[in-house]
Amino acid sequence: MLAPVLALAPVLAPVCAADSLTSAQTAGSRAPDVAPVAPVPSATPDAQAAAAAKVAKVAEAARLEGAFDRSASELRSAIAGFQAEVAGLQQRGVARDQWPPHPNVAYYARFDELAQQDQPDALRWCLTALGQLGISAAEVAVRKNDIYARLVVIHPDLPWMSDVARWIQADGAPGGIGFERADDLLRALADGTTAKSTRASALAGRSALLATRTDAASRAEHALVVRELAEKHADTPAGAKAQGRLFQVEHLALGKTPPDVRALDTDGKPLSLAEYRGRVLVLDFWGFWCGYCLKNLPHLKELAARHANDPFALVGVATDTDLAEFQRRARAAGVTWRNAWTGGTSADWPTSWGVQRYPTVYVLDAHGAVRFVDLHGEDLSRAVKTLLDEMRAAKGPAPR
Repeated sequence: MLAPVLALAPVLAPVCAADSLTSAQTAGSRAPDVAPVAPVPSATPDAQAAAAAKVAKVAEAARLEGAFDRSASELRSAIAGFQAEVAGLQQRGVARDQWPPHPNVAYYARFDELAQQDQPDALRWCLTALGQLGISAAEVAVRKNDIYARLVVIHPDLPWMSDVARWIQADGAPGGIGFERADDLLRALADGTTAKSTRASALAGRSALLATRTDAASRAEHALVVRELAEKHADTPAGAKAQGRLFQVEHLALGKTPPDVRALDTDGKPLSLAEYRGRVLVLDFWGFWCGYCLKNLPHLKELAARHANDPFALVGVATDTDLAEFQRRARAAGVTWRNAWTGGTSADWPTSWGVQRYPTVYVLDAHGAVRFVDLHGEDLSRAVKTLLDEMRAAKGPAPR
């Protein structure tokens, strides 16, 4: 329990300066003149009431925290017993639908009572346990909305509110609390918290939600949020990702020409984008760790073979972490095209280009401008053919 300390009215202790005391002793005739001390007014009734209310609030918070800790301790013991019982039932082959309910169900009402009194740990616990109650998705959304609102308004500065921001963003999808409500909550959290990391997480959540919208107002708001993240929160993970998204908007949108990139390929040789000017370039961010990337390999092999004699290049940006293993697997898979080596998805090139999904494919024309993004299979083949045809048309008919 926190021991509240009431601030008492200050008591003034008379202090004499050393030179004054010496002067008085030397003079010997009289004590030095001392100015009268004005009486210290006592605290006003309003100030006394405010101090008492503050003390009561601290005491109540401590009481609720103690109640949560006791319930959490009991629940841990109940869960340990439940797990032992379930292990025995599994050994006997008892069907899952005959197992006892998880203790979270029985304890939910106790934690919910604390949550209704805005105890923060209880609010967070209820958020994680709602899905076990067997209630409808609509009822879960209603209860989550209430809990989120309490946390955002009353506890915006708690260290784990960055996690709550991510949960709100996830619940903004259809079937959750919805886009409008999630965006309102994240906006309120970003404006209400004094924690920079929480504000960054709230802005990142808004950015992710707004990116799913197609109306002009949402697109404009999304651009503002991304720019704030990139410029004011660059030292946070969310800010670093926003810098990549901002780079995409400014340099990787259709028709834009990205600045040159210099790297080493998987054989240790220098590689740059500029060396591929004059050719149609397919730039593929991928890795052997990525199942979807592996599904694209057969078509990429066919594409490379089909245009072996054309002004065309296929360049991979490999995001595996073990170079020797990548080289071994590339040889076994028949990968004949060059690959820039990054050493992982968090390396400079994927991060600075804002790559968040794999594979990510950019198709650049002979001038180095982005013409197509994220095409695969036959769609990619048609895009390459279109750009090669443009090059031939620009050169005019061959001389006879």
